[in-house]
Amino acid sequence: MKILPLIMVLTCVAWLSGCTAKPPIPETLALQDLNAKQGLLVGALSRPSQKIGFNSYTLLFRNIDNGETYKVVARCDPMSGRYEDDFVNAPAAGGQLVNGSQFAILVPAGRYEMYNYYLHKMEPNGDSVTYSAKEEFSIPFEVNGSEIKYIGEFRNVPDTFMHTWLGIETEVLAGGSWDIYDGSKRDAERLKGRFPAMPWSQMKVALLTPTSNLALLVRRGKESRE
Repeated sequence: MKILPLIMVLTCVAWLSGCTAKPPIPETLALQDLNAKQGLLVGALSRPSQKIGFNSYTLLFRNIDNGETYKVVARCDPMSGRYEDDFVNAPAAGGQLVNGSQFAILVPAGRYEMYNYYLHKMEPNGDSVTYSAKEEFSIPFEVNGSEIKYIGEFRNVPDTFMHTWLGIETEVLAGGSWDIYDGSKRDAERLKGRFPAMPWSQMKVALLTPTSNLALLVRRGKESRE
């Protein structure tokens, strides 16, 4: 699956009018929110702590039966470049340190798929570059009624190259892919602190499994034990 850069010229004013965004989590969450008609979709969105990163990251999910879409977005402050992360420099699989946040979305019971993503970078001259999959793909999964379903920590793997400008060699972003890890223990503990009445011990871990033709786009990482 190829990665397509979408080049758009935006004004700095338009970008600065944006604001920081964290992956979605309900303001309130009670046991009665889990019922025969709906479940809770849980995961995390992360990036390596010691590497250059994008200004925003977006995962796109869709209900296969009715077409309803869901976004998981993390966007930095346009002035400082800082994110409102739930965990910073957290030890993770592969010996990496990662920054990121959990997400939790109440969804109707049914069949779902991850079908695309966006990686957005704002350039100093005001140009905006967004990377996504050239074509939509499908990584299917199900969410049952009354279920807490953990589908993985989606860790961005940035593609970079070295560029020389005015005699200064600089690392530049050029798209990227995703590794999917099991951060369920860490994420359940953090969510339990916020919503202690929920049955986190019953959370079902079912990491998304990409098909072989998506190996370069979304990869299954080694399971972490944190």
